Amino acid sequence: MGRVGDPESLLNKHRLPVSASWNPNFYIPAIPCRPLSDRECRRIIGNAGQAAADAKAMTIDGVYLHGHEGYLLEQMSNPAFNRRVLSHFSDWQAFGLEMVREIRRRVGPDYPLMYRIDLSLALNATYGERMEKVGSLRKFRRERQVGETLEYVANLVREGVDLFDVDLGCYENWWLPHPPIRCRAGCSCPLHGW
Repeated sequence: MGRVGDPESLLNKHRLPVSASWNPNFYIPAIPCRPLSDRECRRIIGNAGQAAADAKAMTIDGVYLHGHEGYLLEQMSNPAFNRRVLSHFSDWQAFGLEMVREIRRRVGPDYPLMYRIDLSLALNATYGERMEKVGSLRKFRRERQVGETLEYVANLVREGVDLFDVDLGCYENWWLPHPPIRCRAGCSCPLHGW
């Protein structure tokens, strides 16, 4: 879960939580999350491929990757969270594309693969100039833009994603991906240009 995971790892295992870069933990921003090493990233990608192969072997209908709301896959594939410089995964698309490639390698071309993604974190739209003033938000100014997301989606399709679940927002503006019940169905469609 990366920076949105329970910071208990610090208390129970005496280890910092992890993320794509040095990011504050969502629940306790004073606790830093350390960047995953390239080796750790490759291990996660391999484990995702194995989990997909296991799911297929158990006759589960398909795989659903959660690259949204600021979870670890989102952290690695969004420049808001991934500010790596000297890393194979400093290309913010690399982690997600390699994960999909590894899953496809393990399950073949016909096994359904769905990817949940946000069109935008909408942090700048939500917080405006507070993005410069609030310490826990300041690092996240360079969020993936809609055009970049669409380019990433096209690359994910080329690697084998069959279906997308598109939303917007993250933990810092949780009401966007989880609109209150008073909102009409499809309330975020105008934001997506639909």
